[in-house]
Amino acid sequence: MAAASCTVWDSVLELTKSAQVKHCDPQLWAIQLSSNLNSAGVDLPSMELAHLLVSHICFDNHMPITWKFLDKALSFNLVPPLLVLALLSTRQAITFIDIISILCQKGLFYFIFIYLQGCSESTAPPVCI
Repeated sequence: MAAASCTVWDSVLELTKSAQVKHCDPQLWAIQLSSNLNSAGVDLPSMELAHLLVSHICFDNHMPITWKFLDKALSFNLVPPLLVLALLSTRQAITFIDIISILCQKGLFYFIFIYLQGCSESTAPPVCI
């Protein structure tokens, strides 16, 4: 069973790297990923997938499209949102104040923050000085 599990995560990483190189639409990537994980019997949202994607982004591929993939993984409920936030904060070795500062400076980070908070579009963003 461990070999089969290894194969699933290897295929996820290969799919992600291939989509990154080809500049694949993140939504198509998420649909394919979801299909592959469902076929493999992986329970969603997946903590293992969250660890894999965050490690892939933070250590190997800190590129805009990989953040879009993570965004779609969150949107499709493939990964637990709070775990992703926790992993991002520990991988970057930053404090909560630093996270808020980064969220205010980076559009995608801010979007993930709003998504995790469950705010509607009509909610005013926090004021960043």
